[in-house]
Amino acid sequence: MGESLTTSRRPSAAVGKVLDAAEQVFSESGFAGARIDEIAARAGMAKSHVYYHFAGKQQIFDALIEARLGEVLAQKQVMLEQFEDARPAPQELGAWLTRAVSELLGSRSAFLRIVLVETLASGGGDRASLLSRVLTPVLDDIVARVDAPGLSIDTDRLRSDALWFGLIPAVLHVVLLEDASAALGLPVDRVSELFLARLASLEGALLTGLNRDAPGPDMQDQSTVTRHTAGQDAASQDAPGEDCHG
Repeated sequence: MGESLTTSRRPSAAVGKVLDAAEQVFSESGFAGARIDEIAARAGMAKSHVYYHFAGKQQIFDALIEARLGEVLAQKQVMLEQFEDARPAPQELGAWLTRAVSELLGSRSAFLRIVLVETLASGGGDRASLLSRVLTPVLDDIVARVDAPGLSIDTDRLRSDALWFGLIPAVLHVVLLEDASAALGLPVDRVSELFLARLASLEGALLTGLNRDAPGPDMQDQSTVTRHTAGQDAASQDAPGEDCHG
């Protein structure tokens, strides 16, 4: 008997225990290495009880992704409401977005590890879109909110910069924080402080650059005139003079 989370975003207490246990097992062992026996033991229930709710490991995995993704999207909505209340100035957007994304992803280390590892391990299979399923809705809203003040920006570059220099580093920071702490020989809090400060600075610089680099209509018209004038000058230099005689 399977319990679908599509019709109910809030799973029952028993299903929630299975998903919490599965999240830890999938995070530690990967999908391929996870075993129902271990999930049942972590959940503190009989294996048959797990099978009462789920047909097998794949269904548990799918239900976990659906449940956690629903939580991320719900928290994202709260984040956007905070954005509307705060109405940060353009020069404050980098720091605000960094803090918001950190709060959104910071407590989801096990889930993000699963998403990252299974995306890399899928080799283009069914789970290849896991990372995009988590990040794309967040990315869409970042672009919408940054573009809302009417800044003249290149939205393609904004999406690319927000993904490669914002969201993906934030995911890696959450997943690898303890490893980074050991590698750097610094406390976890200090590693986080350094990373978030640098990320906020980078985001601010990128947003400023996007606004400055995007040509407005007048600049586009001027560049057209400049190219046209340059072409005329080059043509006049190449043309033979009228007072020259062979």
